[in-house]
Amino acid sequence: MKNYDSKLETDRMIKEKQHNDNYILERGTNVVRKWRLRTHWAHYEGILQTDGYSGYNQLSKQEKVIRVGCFAHCRRKYMAIVKTTKTPGKAHEAVRMIDQLYQIETEIRGQPAMDRKAARQARAKPILDKFKTWVDQTILGVPTESVLGHALAY
Repeated sequence: MKNYDSKLETDRMIKEKQHNDNYILERGTNVVRKWRLRTHWAHYEGILQTDGYSGYNQLSKQEKVIRVGCFAHCRRKYMAIVKTTKTPGKAHEAVRMIDQLYQIETEIRGQPAMDRKAARQARAKPILDKFKTWVDQTILGVPTESVLGHALAY
């Protein structure tokens, strides 16, 4: 019975929540998320990093909310294609660029925040700009309902 009770408690509550200026991390069920979106997030302004949960779509339409994705989720979508494809293609290109970003993060881990920020601006920003241009160009020639189309749209 204890496992059942803790599962119910976990499903009903926000497991993590941190407030720091415009940064809030929440985890919970979709029911909790929907309630939080209607109440707590109604006047939110800033950057909102989310997974692909569609409940955030309405919030990201607010004028002062900038929605960004997660490269771990993004990479997973491309890796699903890479694992089932024998010849290198578009998904392989995406994974290579994302892996370059991961390598930068590995190298700067543990450094002071200002040093990490400087390294990201100098080294990661050009890769991110290249990735965005690549996505914007590639998505034009890919069916939206294809697996690659979904990865690109994320």
